[in-house]
This record gives sequence, C-alpha cells and structure tokens, in this order.
Amino acid sequence: MTGQYYGALIIAIAALIIAGLIIYRLLKKGDEMLGMMAGMTIGMLSGVAVGTFILIPTGNFLAGVMIGSIVGILFGVPIGRFGGFMGAMEGLMAGWMGGMMGAMLGQMMRPFNLNVFMPFFFILFFITIAGLIYLVYSRCKKCVPLIISRYGAVAAVIALIAIVNIDFSITPQASPVRELASSGSGIVEDEVRQRKKMTAKINDSGVQEIEIVALNDNYYPKEVIVKKGVPVRVTLKAGRHSGCLRDFVLPSFSINKIIPIEGSTYFDFLPMKNGVLPFRCSMDMYHGKFVVVDEITEAPVKNASSAAPLTSKEKTRVKDEKTDMVLVPSGEFTMGSSDNDIVDIINKFGGKAKPVWYKNEAPKKKVFVKDFYIDRYEVTNTQYKKFKKDHVIPFDRENHPAVNIKWAEADAYCRWLGKRLPTEEEWEKAARGTDGRQFPWGNEFDKAKANTAASGLGGEARVGSYKEETTASLFPGGTVPVGSLDKGVSPYGVHDMSGNAWEWTDTWYDKEKGLKVLKGGSWIAPPISARSAVRLADNPFVMSNDYGFRCASDRTAS
Repeated sequence: MTGQYYGALIIAIAALIIAGLIIYRLLKKGDEMLGMMAGMTIGMLSGVAVGTFILIPTGNFLAGVMIGSIVGILFGVPIGRFGGFMGAMEGLMAGWMGGMMGAMLGQMMRPFNLNVFMPFFFILFFITIAGLIYLVYSRCKKCVPLIISRYGAVAAVIALIAIVNIDFSITPQASPVRELASSGSGIVEDEVRQRKKMTAKINDSGVQEIEIVALNDNYYPKEVIVKKGVPVRVTLKAGRHSGCLRDFVLPSFSINKIIPIEGSTYFDFLPMKNGVLPFRCSMDMYHGKFVVVDEITEAPVKNASSAAPLTSKEKTRVKDEKTDMVLVPSGEFTMGSSDNDIVDIINKFGGKAKPVWYKNEAPKKKVFVKDFYIDRYEVTNTQYKKFKKDHVIPFDRENHPAVNIKWAEADAYCRWLGKRLPTEEEWEKAARGTDGRQFPWGNEFDKAKANTAASGLGGEARVGSYKEETTASLFPGGTVPVGSLDKGVSPYGVHDMSGNAWEWTDTWYDKEKGLKVLKGGSWIAPPISARSAVRLADNPFVMSNDYGFRCASDRTAS
C-alpha cells in the first residue's frame, strides 16, 4: 500500500473517530430511531471508505472486504446500540455491507483517474459526516463542544486542500501512440476483434511475444497458445472505452496490471506446465486464457495479397501501369520544418493547432535522394481490384484512390507490380521539389488544388470501413477521382500529393512501437495537415477510409 493511501486512510479514520465521539456524546439512549439511523450511516460510511482505500492501491479484493467490514462494524455497532438491539444489528449489517461496497467501488475505480475520484469521494465523505452530526445535534438537547463546532469545518477544508494536491495515480503514464492523427485513423476495432485465437511468436532473443488488446467488450485475442518452458512477453493495450478491462489479472502468476488509456504496458512470465492459465479483468466479468503446450505448430500463412495469377492480358495492363510513373532526379532537397516554421504556419492557419502536434517535422534539413520513379497518381480502386479480387469498390468510385488499405497490403500490391512503396524522403521530395515549399504548388493553401476538409469537393462519404457503409455516419467530404485537380500537381507533375488520401510509405516512424509514416493529408484532414512536411504515424495493421498509397521504383528497375 502506497504512502498517499496511508495518508487518506488516516484522514478518513480520524474524521470518523471525531464524528463518532460527537455523535456518541449527543445521542440519548432512548432515542431508538435516531440511534438506528446513526449506527447504520456511520457503519456504512466507514466500511465504504476503508474498503475503498485498501483496495485501490493493493488490488486485493479480499483484504478490502474484510478490513472494510471489520472497521465498519467497529464504528456501526457502538453507535447503533443507542437504538437498542435493532440499532446494533443495523450497525452490524451496515458495517459489513459497507466493506463489500467499498471494495467493489475501489475495484471499479482503479483503472480511472484517481486524482479526480479521490477529492470527489472526500467531498461526499465530509458532507455526509457533517449532515449526520447536524441531524443528531438538531434532535438532541446537548451541544457540540465549542472547539468542534468552530474548527471542524476548517479542518475538513484543510484536509480537502491536502488531498487535492496529492498524486493518487496508480496507472503508468501512457506514451502517445502517434504525434498526429487524422479523424479517420486509429485502431480499427473490427480488425482487432478478428484476433480471437492467436499463437505467440518467438523472436530472435528466444522470447515468445503476444499482444492483447482490451476493447469495450472483451480481450482480443481471448485465447493465446504458448510453448512450455519458453519465456513469454505480453504487451497489453487498451482503447479509450475499455473500462474495467484495463485492470488485467493473471492469477496463476499473481500478476495485476493497469493498462494506460490508449497506451500500453507489459509483463513477463515463464509457463512450466502444460494446461490452461486463465486471465481476466479485476471485476471477473471478462475472461481469456493462455494454453500451454509442448510444441507449437503453425498453419501455413496465406499470402496477404490474395492475388490470383496474372493472365497474359493482365500482364499487359501491369506493364502499362508501370509506365505511368514520373522520374524524380537525384539531388538534395529541403526536408521537414524548423521550429520557427511550425509557429509561423500555425499563426497563418489559426485554429486550435499546437506546435507540439507538428514538432516531429523538425529539424529542417538538406537530404540527398537518388533518382527514382514514383506513380503519377494514387492507386485506384480499379487497379487494386485486379490484385485483390475481393476488394469492395463503392458505387461510382472506380477511379478514386483505393482506401481502407493496410500497410502490408499496399506493400504487397507494389511488389506484385515489381515496384515498392516510396520512402518518406522520396515521397516528400516528389511532393515539394527542391525549394522547400509548403504545398506541391507553393506556400499558400488553395482549396481548389487539394481535396481536404476545407475544400468540400468530395460530396458525402461514410466514416468507417466500406463494410460498415450501411450503418456508419455520413461525413461531409470524401475522395475525388485521381488526377482531377490538375492545378495542384507537384513540381515534377505528380498529382494529389496534398489531400485526398494519406499515403503509406516504407519508412518506420518508430520501429520499436511498430509505427509507419504516412504522408500527404486527406479529404478529412485540415489544410495545415496537408502540407508536404507533415508526418502521420500509425500501426501498419490499421486501415482507414482516408488511408491509401502510391508506388515507387528505382530508376534501374523501371
């Protein structure tokens, strides 16, 4: 149990003792109704307070119930006895019920912001004590001692000020998953929910690795196959609305982890016996399991592209598509933005943007890039469907950029054509040229040259996967046909490099966290995010209806 909760417990018990002594002095033995009510209230209140403060830092439900119940009974019965036998029973019952309720309350609140909850709890706690003392005082002839009536409220206020300034956090600080995110990005829950059963992968260090994600309805995967005798590293992640699922428990190894909101944490364990190791949330409402086996046998992995062999006619089309590329000559160009550039840009565009959102563009630097080819246009739905037969094309959007594409799918498509995804440096040079301009056409935004949230060019679109188009909400905007904004081309004649769709690159933003760089902004992004220097980071497994791509190739490979 941590120091701040010792302090909170001492404050609560001290307040209860003082209140108990005042009420004990005021009550008349014959006032049974008042004695019953007072015994029940203070028994319940003390049980709830102690049970809550024991459980939150320790996570020990049994200790919270038992200690809270004992303290509740010790306060409730002596006061309740002024109400006769029934009053004593009321105090007894309220005491152990308070202990149970306190433990349950503490268990529910552990994953949330305790620096908000604790002051809120103490405000209600002191109000309840004051109300109980006033009620008993108003029905009795005896007076409250002067020192209590004069300084009791002052002491309560001082205690509250102290509590507000104490850090009650038990959750580790979450690391941001990305520096900048478009409205259409983030973990796609449908994608995560498909991972109901998975096998841990053994890395180069001989450690089994697995990622478990807590959503609002369960853990995914719910079943994990691990090999006996090999260390396991479990990474835990949680969405914003995952509630008590963020309080992860693996009882067999006495492991209890609080997952930061939209962040991650991890733990290690070594399974030494075959069998099932159940895991659950702290409230025992959601469950999963590790299945320990002697050997792991993996089914063959299906090619991510699901592409059928090319016919002779399709090979001709592929050759035609490879020729529609633009040569970007070798040489230096200006990449990124300086801190002063970022401040000037934000002042120019106004709004609520903050410099910290775009600090990953710095520093501004000269970068040399070898000559390469890049697609003149974003890959369209029609082109992508030749590769992936089950790709869904929304009505009348054959020549729009293919979106809802994961990084691995984009990479596989480019390789299918004998190409590759561009690096971040290649993409940015193709977009802004060598003079450091902010947009492909210059330094001033023009809504007629880029399809962004400010342009209103795309009509109406659904936010979400195409599979959800019947239920997702309409959003003003949407993609436009590739190449339709010919006034917004880059210095090398490349189209749609500002807005329309974020484009995957081959560059890692943070390899350790598993984040890839996307460039260019999208139809749902503000103009400030459609600048050539902007860097969006996201998980390669994420797909969004504003995530697309284009391909590149080395000059000798064309």
